[in-house]
Amino acid sequence: MLPKRKRLADYYPLMPEDAVILQRMSSRSFNIYFINQLLLKLSNKYSFRHFANKTVVLNYIAKALANELLTTDHANSGNFRFNDVGRFKEQYLANIESDTDRSMKAQLKRKIARVFEADIAYQILTSCDFGAAVKNKYYIKLLKNILLSDHIKFKILQEVRTVHSNDIERLQIIPFDESKQVTNSTTEYQKTTVLQQQISDENYLSELSKELGSNSILFKVRKYILQHYEYEQVIDKI
Repeated sequence: MLPKRKRLADYYPLMPEDAVILQRMSSRSFNIYFINQLLLKLSNKYSFRHFANKTVVLNYIAKALANELLTTDHANSGNFRFNDVGRFKEQYLANIESDTDRSMKAQLKRKIARVFEADIAYQILTSCDFGAAVKNKYYIKLLKNILLSDHIKFKILQEVRTVHSNDIERLQIIPFDESKQVTNSTTEYQKTTVLQQQISDENYLSELSKELGSNSILFKVRKYILQHYEYEQVIDKI
């Protein structure tokens, strides 16, 4: 059975390591905040489009970033906004609350979505990876470089206790490691670019066959070049 294709919004939010990959693929230095806002804008504008996997999504977003008319200074400024962000946050939290998953992690997410104000709940849910309870500690790994106040941690701890056990005495916060982000992203980027090129070639041949016909000599020549030479060696002079 083929994997279910997903809407662009289903891949939101992208992580900082994805931003590193996209910056290299697009040769543009947009930050993760703008990239995620652009993803929301495109998902709303092209809601009918579906994607097979994250590799295809990254390829799609990279092309959009490469062709973005905004300067990076403008896009990366703190006062830049897309109108879709607020509405999507509401929908994101609504989806969390209506989720029927009975796992402890899902139950904790639902409680957080309900007890915190929308903006804070959204930040927590998209910035934290909720782990496991070990003895009297509950582990949370930060996915972004954010600061959780003592008040927020106290409220999270209360909800952790209702889901797991009153024996949980404190949260163990694992900070976001930017050095690992860069190392992991470089490796992921190398893997992704190979897959991206394969997808790009397949899409190119599919469109070309519609234009020229799969039995035409010109189509067969271009197909042979793509299949037998490295991408850098292909010069489109035919």
